[in-house]
Amino acid sequence: MKNSYKIASILALLSFQVTAQQLEFYSDTSAFSNISPIMDIAKDKWQVRPQSDADNGHAQARFGVSLAPEFAPKFSIHLLQRADYFINTNPDTALGYYQEHNNLPLLDKETYAVQLEYMANRSKGAGIAYQHTLTDSLTLEFQANYWYVDYFRHTVANGEVRGRQDNSLLGSLDYYEHYSHNNFLKRPNNGDWQDSGNGYSVDFSAHWQLSSALTIAVAVKDWLNRFEANDAGYSEANINTKGSFIENEGFNSFRPLLRGFEGEDSYHYRLPKQIKLTATQATEFVTFIARLNHQAEQNFFLVGAELPIHESLRLKLLLDTKHFTPEISLSNSHFGLTIAMDDITPNQAKQLSLGAFFRLEL
Repeated sequence: MKNSYKIASILALLSFQVTAQQLEFYSDTSAFSNISPIMDIAKDKWQVRPQSDADNGHAQARFGVSLAPEFAPKFSIHLLQRADYFINTNPDTALGYYQEHNNLPLLDKETYAVQLEYMANRSKGAGIAYQHTLTDSLTLEFQANYWYVDYFRHTVANGEVRGRQDNSLLGSLDYYEHYSHNNFLKRPNNGDWQDSGNGYSVDFSAHWQLSSALTIAVAVKDWLNRFEANDAGYSEANINTKGSFIENEGFNSFRPLLRGFEGEDSYHYRLPKQIKLTATQATEFVTFIARLNHQAEQNFFLVGAELPIHESLRLKLLLDTKHFTPEISLSNSHFGLTIAMDDITPNQAKQLSLGAFFRLEL
């Protein structure tokens, strides 16, 4: 299946190269965490104590190449790859995981309330976009994408735990999860469940020229979407430490009890919308910008300006007003590069955005 998908993708590229009028490579990556530095979470190091309000994080990336065929200038063909990760939790869980990971006893609180939801999706896909000028001032674009899912996981855990000085844990935990590969209890797949899936998504954008100086633009990724897998891996369980026993030496020890189910289940899921709403006001020397980013149910509001540097080259400077994260962009009609980071040291960053495109006229 995977090999046939790759072959079909290559053939699609070759078939349009002869008549293509434009070829573009692009990437868009954004990540945010109020739990711990992004790299610590990605590498599962957790070296920094979580913030007192730690409760969410996300990382999303999309890479693609597009071709605009000469015989259909309003259309473009896209080959895509994406990765999406989401964590929703609470301060107790973040603190407890940090302490457990660093061999510190969970003694800061009498009881830690466990609340965790983790979702991951990695997919390859192909899409077709259509752009339409509705009026002289309003342009719309729709893009429909098909996705082949390489990896997915959705884990939900709730319960209560408390710690002892010897680093042992007491408590009860209920959890369930759907998965293609990795899973909480490290269940091996001996061909028991399907380790891939498929899905679709529809993106939408609009550009409205309200006047010669004022424009409004909106871009919505995953405006409509659905992913599914038949016979996905599925587990649900209750884990508790009620099964205490006395060892021969006379020391108390606690052996977790596990009651649950492992099997297969048809599974479908949706990803949250990514929305960018931008307003620009042009003056003789500078263009002022205000932008709202809505991603993973979080809002980021940026303000700034765009300045001409040399001929068609322009520099854009924006600032996230809540997290004080600067964003810098440099672009012209053929290439663009964007970077935003809240800390000059990448390993300490809790907010990061990277974007780039390279466009060739054929």
